[in-house]
Amino acid sequence: MVTMNTTKTTTQGRRKIEIKKIESVSNRQVTFSKRRAGLFKKASQLCILSGAEIAIVVKSPGKRTFAFGQPSVDAVIDRYLTGTSAAAEQNNGPSVLDFNEKYAQVSKELEAEKRRRAVIEETKKAANDGRFWWDEAVDDLGLEELEQYVAALEELKKNVSMKADELMIMKANSSMMFGMNESANHGGLGLMSDCATSMVPHGFDCANSSMMFGMNESANHGGLRLMSDCATSTVPHGFDCANSSMMFGMNESANHGGLRLMSDCATSTVPHGFDCANSSMMFGMNESANHGGLGLMSDCATSMVPHGFDCANSSMMFGMNESANHGGLGLMSDCATSMIPHGFDFGRGQF
Repeated sequence: MVTMNTTKTTTQGRRKIEIKKIESVSNRQVTFSKRRAGLFKKASQLCILSGAEIAIVVKSPGKRTFAFGQPSVDAVIDRYLTGTSAAAEQNNGPSVLDFNEKYAQVSKELEAEKRRRAVIEETKKAANDGRFWWDEAVDDLGLEELEQYVAALEELKKNVSMKADELMIMKANSSMMFGMNESANHGGLGLMSDCATSMVPHGFDCANSSMMFGMNESANHGGLRLMSDCATSTVPHGFDCANSSMMFGMNESANHGGLRLMSDCATSTVPHGFDCANSSMMFGMNESANHGGLGLMSDCATSMVPHGFDCANSSMMFGMNESANHGGLGLMSDCATSMIPHGFDFGRGQF
């Protein structure tokens, strides 16, 4: 029989530590860190167990400040300084429970926004690969993602419908293309099919094309109307903005319907052969001889006479032949020349 000798170890056990300043700097720093953590832990436990509000501010030997507070250090100190109780402040302001509910709601919205952003990134990636986002499979989508998917489809449908309506309106407005519509425009120049093109002069009123560069019988006696912006560079030299019906217009009483002389008859814009003294006979509408047509130039041999101009029958040269053209631009005497505008109707003498 073997007997084992056991030696009983003796320790000092738990002994009381003398409370005094620790001389060693390193030991003092370690002791501070451990005791501070223990103090904050005990304070937190006390707040949980009893619902107390505690504020602790500690400054380390290294001149660093540490604080603990429930609900916060500032709140506890403010209540202490003002003498306001916690119960009275809870009645006046929102409770911690309200803040927690708001935090949960905001967190939920943030997560939804993150998922939505992920869907957008996936859509962009699919578009770069030549695929559309609505072609993606929806089997793996959750309820919230399916709701977002349906909302996106509805928005797409709305945008497509609006674009289709715009195209239909543009197509309907394109029916008037520089033509002379007797019923609506009284022989005036019609609206261009694409009113947004660069061919539309500055100041052109698309909504009221019959009053713009047209022959409006009631207001202008068939004369060319003044542009809406009389200060633009497209207004000819010498144009009188204050009296547009008398300028390049067909004024029955003074000019017998002819084009009036420009205000500065000496300018370079006066055509070669223009008779300043008798402007009613120059490019004018002589009722008896021309039936409202553009009259013969005073010098029929000049280079200003267009190709195909019949000096003996000037009433047929871009004139207004009452019976055949109803105030429209007349047919040139040489119908085969290049001067005939595109779209001119030989049979009716109008566009």
